[in-house]
Amino acid sequence: IYRIAQVLDQFGLRASVAVNGAVAERHPALLRDLVARHWEVVAHGWDMDSLHHGGLARDAEDALVANTLATLRRAGGQPVTGWLSPAKCESANTLSLVRARGVEYVCDWVNDDLPYAIAGGEGTLVAMPHSTELSDRQIVMDYHHSEAEYVQQVCEQFDVLHAEAATYGGRVLCLPLVPYITGLPYRIH
Repeated sequence: IYRIAQVLDQFGLRASVAVNGAVAERHPALLRDLVARHWEVVAHGWDMDSLHHGGLARDAEDALVANTLATLRRAGGQPVTGWLSPAKCESANTLSLVRARGVEYVCDWVNDDLPYAIAGGEGTLVAMPHSTELSDRQIVMDYHHSEAEYVQQVCEQFDVLHAEAATYGGRVLCLPLVPYITGLPYRIH
């Protein structure tokens, strides 16, 4: 992650970073470093072994949400108003549980490239674009495209969204980067 951070620093760019509660608990210095860069922390569940799913009791899921948010807020000093479920898995309760704990937007829904309102229990949330189609993990590891093909796809996505923005207004280019993919020494350039 530090290689990615250095590249973003070089260009004066900030990021939203999905961090799970277990990482914040085990590596608080990492979280402090990311927050010092003015990156926005997005809650990413407790850990990747604690999926939210239909068979999970509501109380158990609420405890995961509460513990995750409390740990990230305490460790990073940010309000943490975004949520990305581990593996993008939700139960029928997830949206209302995260909304009740102060979350304002979720990144689990990969069905649009513009934000939109989504019901969240007693209120609404914003579903933020989170592209699996431009994920370095998806393209490089799952689709077996080269790094050059990945760069071409990102540039083509940007070109279309930039052209649309001139006519229709702001657009979101979500570029999910995974440290163990893009952060490798031979890929980071």
